[in-house]
Amino acid sequence: MVDEIPNGAHHRLEVTQVEIKTSLVSDAGASRFRNACAALHQAMQLVLIDQCGLSAFPLRVILADDLTAEVQRDRDAAAEDPRPFCADRLGGTVMAKCLPPRPDDGLAVVVFDDTLWRDDTNEFALASGCARIAHEMAHCALSELRGGADRGGLSCGQTVGELAAREIVSEALEEYRADGIANALMAAIGEHVEEGDGERRRLRLHDIDGDEYSGRLLEVLNSEVYPGWRDRVQRYRDYATTFEEMFDGLSRSVWEVFVLVAHASAVARSAEQPDPLDALQDHPGVRLYLDDPWRGIRELGDEYPLLGTSAESVELEARALDSGVPAVMRTWERLGLTFRLQSSGNTHIHVAEPLFDADAS
Repeated sequence: MVDEIPNGAHHRLEVTQVEIKTSLVSDAGASRFRNACAALHQAMQLVLIDQCGLSAFPLRVILADDLTAEVQRDRDAAAEDPRPFCADRLGGTVMAKCLPPRPDDGLAVVVFDDTLWRDDTNEFALASGCARIAHEMAHCALSELRGGADRGGLSCGQTVGELAAREIVSEALEEYRADGIANALMAAIGEHVEEGDGERRRLRLHDIDGDEYSGRLLEVLNSEVYPGWRDRVQRYRDYATTFEEMFDGLSRSVWEVFVLVAHASAVARSAEQPDPLDALQDHPGVRLYLDDPWRGIRELGDEYPLLGTSAESVELEARALDSGVPAVMRTWERLGLTFRLQSSGNTHIHVAEPLFDADAS
């Protein structure tokens, strides 16, 4: 059930530009998508104006039957990221992608996969689709809070290991915060009716996603993290792969796993449940690689308001990088990788034998 959202007549709100690039969604489904985007965009703008002291932000949303192709086209046009976009992740298939505002028109662009909008009679699909929209609106809001602040890239005095670590920390924190904001938005506009007694309460992400992320996390720990990450490095040491293939694959895998951890933790928190990693402390992948960096990121994220001021948001991100990057660098070290900046500005990478679980201290 969706409640009425204030019309914001006393505010100057930006209009949501919606493009339907799929023939697999009915007119009724397309109308539901437009209405949901407009309502959630309006709600997010009101929060930014009333609580954060920011102005409204323009937005263009696209509903596409080929998410990957559409995102890649927009990325190429904006020169946003030279790496190919891939929707298949260790945590599941990406259903939407938020792209930064383009310099030519200042519009943030969000591309949505059309799968959840093909059945225009399925109320659970509607709730799930709205949750995906709320999550992407949260990314837009965090971008507005960030303003022109630098989230951290490679600069003089940083190694490629630190660059990868900064991206891992930044993205894990971003996804955790975006899920928290999306949960608050869904609670504001929807309610859940308990089976059996019919008790009504505010809707939360766990009602939609359940234990899906935490279940995937356990699978990925066994199939990918340990001994998988260790084995990637050892294959390079055994001359079975190139360094580029090893490190590119490893850093991508580490990034995807931390993003999955962030989603699993945020969904559990929405239901006031413990962090899923807390129940997995006996797993060597958690002990060796994940627990130390993630615990610091999560505790800092919980310390700040979901949507505070721009200054608070920038401070949070800076503190997370200050503590999180060294923690991820310790993960690299446990995987046998150490990085040293050379006078030329290049990075020398030494690859030693990765730790076994029994070696962990």
